[in-house]
Amino acid sequence: MSEERHLDARGKGELSYDYVHDVLIFKIKDRDYKMSVEFQNFAIDIDSEDFVTGIRIFDVSKVSGLKRIVFKNLIHGEFKASIKDKIISVRLNIVGKLRNKIMPIF
Repeated sequence: MSEERHLDARGKGELSYDYVHDVLIFKIKDRDYKMSVEFQNFAIDIDSEDFVTGIRIFDVSKVSGLKRIVFKNLIHGEFKASIKDKIISVRLNIVGKLRNKIMPIF
């Protein structure tokens, strides 16, 4: 059984949303990209030390069931991810604003 490891990258993350293509992007700055794992509407980026360093969610409004405008007004986001026994686990926390009301999205 492999040991579960975590990368502490607080303060080094970037969150963006491509409104035209409906893609939500999380990424950690200054990591050496190695590969991506793609499945359904997700792409997970792995670095040279085998940490998850980025996540892209394609058609995020369809995946989440929320309108694009919610993602256009993001104010905070973070993700926690790990790889253990070749299983990738990801937890997303996203906060947006809709009609000047702050709301958790994921």
